[in-house]
Amino acid sequence: MDKPDARHLSIETQTYLRQQAIRLRQQGKRVNDISEYLGVHRNTVSQWWWEY
Repeated sequence: MDKPDARHLSIETQTYLRQQAIRLRQQGKRVNDISEYLGVHRNTVSQWWWEY
């Protein structure tokens, strides 16, 4: 199943997902697990983490 394109989500939703991804990554969760949990592509999570 394809994941929705995060670029088409509202700014508020993008910000929330980004914050959650960073928090989960800081807790030691794997990128693949975070992407499945949040419903975004793993590359998106990796990009958010890299930009953080």
